[in-house]
Amino acid sequence: MGPRLRGNSSAAPVATPSGAQQPPRTLAKRVFKALRKQVPCVASDFVLPFRHQAPLATYFHDLANATAGISDYTLDFTPDEFTAAEAVELTWVPPKYAKTSKNVYIVKKAPMAQASASSRCTCYGQDHQRGSSSRPTASTSSVAVKHTDVSYCTDTCHNKYDTIYACIQLVLIECGKDTCSAPDPTKCRNRPFQHKATKSTRVEYMGPKGFGLVADTSIEAGDFVVEYVGEVIDEAMAADRRAANIASGQTHTYMLEMEKDILIDAQYKGNVSRFIN
Repeated sequence: MGPRLRGNSSAAPVATPSGAQQPPRTLAKRVFKALRKQVPCVASDFVLPFRHQAPLATYFHDLANATAGISDYTLDFTPDEFTAAEAVELTWVPPKYAKTSKNVYIVKKAPMAQASASSRCTCYGQDHQRGSSSRPTASTSSVAVKHTDVSYCTDTCHNKYDTIYACIQLVLIECGKDTCSAPDPTKCRNRPFQHKATKSTRVEYMGPKGFGLVADTSIEAGDFVVEYVGEVIDEAMAADRRAANIASGQTHTYMLEMEKDILIDAQYKGNVSRFIN
């Protein structure tokens, strides 16, 4: 039985004096009045008729019908399949990026400086004497390389490392065909970028810090690990990419400054060096 409404025998409402403020209706009274206007019913015996097409009544009626037949859904798997699925160990996968073994220039590539004659090292001289800048002949070179297992251009090579008073570094370049005195380029130890002499590494998930590069072999101080490669951009492009990362919520950056106004960005293209932290 619902709330009772005033019938014909009820006393007439008392008129409100002019200018007097009506008391505010509660939410229940406002809903009740709206339903009474839209749903025809007996005035003396009012019950919420859910089957009538009043807006609010229709909503509750449809909601009750929609939830009446809901039941738990059982997946069609055998116990063995459930056990096998639970035994699978989930692994983290690093975000996708385009792999490249060399830098991709987005800006115009600057011309390389030509090596001067004074840049040629003296690691291998005539008659194997250090300090001579003359290159050996083809015959003596082939004999020397064939019968000896030696290497040249180690830490004493002035292309790799040269100082004044052991504190001011003069040169830090790789050897090349015009700057190396070694009879066999494969015997030169100052060509890590050319020889691709990278260390064995792997990428692992490091928790909140993301992914990192882990060494599989012992690495000494000063050893060449891997070349950092990516897209070569200028400072203006770098600023635009930083702004885009901030807008998208990207917190990891992969930019390495090569020189003034030139950077390597390995966010979209690169190799495992992008995970070095």
